[in-house]
Amino acid sequence: MIRPKIVFLVVIWLAIVLSLSFRALSVGVERIQSGRTSFNPSLTSVRAAGSGLPDVQAPPFAHGAAVAFATSLMGELSEALEQGSAAEAIKICGDAASRISQQVAEEKGVWVGRVALNLRNPSNAPDSWERSWLESALETTASNPVSSLGKFRSLPDGQKEYAYLMPIYTAPSCLQCHGEPANLGLGVAEALFTDYPDDAATGFVLGSLRGAVKVRVPIRETRAGQFK
Repeated sequence: MIRPKIVFLVVIWLAIVLSLSFRALSVGVERIQSGRTSFNPSLTSVRAAGSGLPDVQAPPFAHGAAVAFATSLMGELSEALEQGSAAEAIKICGDAASRISQQVAEEKGVWVGRVALNLRNPSNAPDSWERSWLESALETTASNPVSSLGKFRSLPDGQKEYAYLMPIYTAPSCLQCHGEPANLGLGVAEALFTDYPDDAATGFVLGSLRGAVKVRVPIRETRAGQFK
């Protein structure tokens, strides 16, 4: 009687997780793929200054965009691993990430990418705020994850943005290219030596913090004094 009960609870838990993830993904995909190029003004400049929230739509939009980016990238990577070798998937992973990020930027003006402490691609280096968060989350795991983090920030040019970080934990498929050096997929070490001679993104174990998806949502002020 105990085993059926455990199985039932696991099924219920998975259903809840999938439901919440699908809802967040649907929001992100709908907004990213829609023809709208800006947010609906949600707060006047006076209310924004008083509340500290220039645009109440930015946090859920950023989360949806992060989930959509991560899901699309993982889908393409999984397909690449099924159809080819792990060594081939290394290049596909980088190309797909750039393409998906560019698509989001062109359609919505929202920048999405990845950031990490142990780098494969130098362009994914963190800024000081991102580094502090990543370092504080190093001991977390997929079974005990850190919460995503968002912050409204003022930029040097006087503009505002909503910066968002969603953790990436090492999945089984990630280990072929990011696991212990002795256990990498066939041809991966050679491919890394050729394409990423300064690579530092191996040695991860299942469930460890790999890095984060980062989103930058620009908060633009209209002539009417509203943010969009």
